[in-house]
Amino acid sequence: MIGFSLRTKQPFPIDMAPIFWKQLTYQKITFEDLEDFDISTTAYIRELRQKRDQLGKEGVDVVQNFTTKLSDGRDFTLCQNGENRLVRADNLEEYVKLVIQARQRESLQALAEVREGLKMVINDVSLLMLVDWRNVEDRVSGLKEIEVDKLRSITVYEGAYDMTTRDRFWQVFEEFTQEQRQKYLKFVWGRSRLPIDVNGPNMKKHTIKVFSSMARDALPKSHTCFFTLDLPQYESKQIMFDKLLLAIEYCGNIDNDHQHVSGAENF
Repeated sequence: MIGFSLRTKQPFPIDMAPIFWKQLTYQKITFEDLEDFDISTTAYIRELRQKRDQLGKEGVDVVQNFTTKLSDGRDFTLCQNGENRLVRADNLEEYVKLVIQARQRESLQALAEVREGLKMVINDVSLLMLVDWRNVEDRVSGLKEIEVDKLRSITVYEGAYDMTTRDRFWQVFEEFTQEQRQKYLKFVWGRSRLPIDVNGPNMKKHTIKVFSSMARDALPKSHTCFFTLDLPQYESKQIMFDKLLLAIEYCGNIDNDHQHVSGAENF
């Protein structure tokens, strides 16, 4: 799927921690990357750094040897005779470096399998070394930041819309947070990110249909297969904001449309 997205420029929602994309593109792993998926270990390391001056001294309650726990809970020795080597102020950063390396090595076999799969679609996987990991993630999964102008550029209008309704919609969308914009896309399209290239030949148009026949206090409807929003002629921007927000916050998602609680065609 990663190879498919890279070749076709059609994003697929693969939400992985930055450490995955960094390792896939052969880039350096940092302490912050470890923090993204192991809060307890990084919190403990931060505590050690705060008590750096006490490490390795007799009569203090901070005692740590050169071992760590892996993701499966097993104790792992970080270096030769590490179980008997104490972490002190002068070797603390060496300990941190070895912890990061140990956690990184846990996924090497899995990453090797991913790269083997990628070779079936992309001949030279080593080319990923030339690309920033953020760019690879964006090309595979789509853009995290949803720009108003990008969505507006692929939007068409149908039905009884007028300039007031259209302007109100974009005023509302501009006021949405990034999280709310992602939820709106999920509501109307079944996906939460836009591709890098919204002008590709396979890109659907975002369609807003305004219906004078819908009650003016009705909730909007969406048709995810067609990337379409059915919108009543709301009497004010505030009403539109409230109704759209209610729909995107409580609609559920495309995977449970059949439950008739919310989603693509249920509002």
